[in-house]
Formats: sequence, structure tokens, C-alpha cells
Amino acid sequence: MTATWVLRCLVVSANERLIVFEHKYRSFQQWESKSGEPVGIEIKVHDRVVSCIAIGKDGSTFATGPRDKALRLWNAKHGDPKAH
Repeated sequence: MTATWVLRCLVVSANERLIVFEHKYRSFQQWESKSGEPVGIEIKVHDRVVSCIAIGKDGSTFATGPRDKALRLWNAKHGDPKAH
């Protein structure tokens, strides 16, 4: 049996090295584009579906925006939340 889920949003960094996408429900995952390997762990922190993701121009920060309107900033290298 194959697991399936709906991909709601996906973004690729400007240097094309990192892919971040909404993964399953209310979570997101980073992936290394060349190897196809996940970077860090799946992060599930939002109370609602993640509806948008953006990566900063330098690739060091990305933001997730869920339907609960709780925008969060993340360190792209480690996947840790950034201070508000």
C-alpha cells in the first residue's frame, strides 16, 4: 500500500539547493535537492494546515504561514525556530 497526501505548497531556494514543502497535515519538511534526502526532521508545529512557505533570498531563513495566521520564521540550516 502506498501512502498518499496532498501537496499544498512547495518552494525551492534561489540557489536550488533546498526544497521546503508542506508535508502531510500541519507540518513541513526540508529536503536537499541534489541528494533527495531530508534535512533535519519533519516539523509539526502549526494548529492548521500550512498554506504558504517562503525562503529568504540568501537561503538562511524560511517562513511558514498556516491557516491559523501564526506566521513563523525558521533557520533553514537546522530547522530551528527563529526568535520573533
